[in-house]
Amino acid sequence: MIYLSSPYSNPDDAIRQKNYETVCLIAAQMVYNGELAFSPISYGHNLSEFKEMPANDWSFWYNFCIGFLLKSDKLIVVKMDGWDKSVGVAGEIEIAIKNNIPIEYMEPNEFFI
Repeated sequence: MIYLSSPYSNPDDAIRQKNYETVCLIAAQMVYNGELAFSPISYGHNLSEFKEMPANDWSFWYNFCIGFLLKSDKLIVVKMDGWDKSVGVAGEIEIAIKNNIPIEYMEPNEFFI
């Protein structure tokens, strides 16, 4: 399983929505290509439509995200705007390193050329 790490949290709702849509497009293309890809942003954003949950709180989402990451064979970090400043992305990279999960970095447009 491939775990897609990408930035999400932002006080600007439009940026959060753009981050969600970008990673959903990537995850959809990967699944279409036959890969087993999981995006916690795609999943969590949709859950938040049904139950109010904090969008900007890594501590709330930590167990959810890390539970899936630890079951993954690879972490792909999507280098969207803000990826290098994201607390969540940094936390996922740290956990992957500590657990010997291979890490790859990807430009967001790689699937759409």
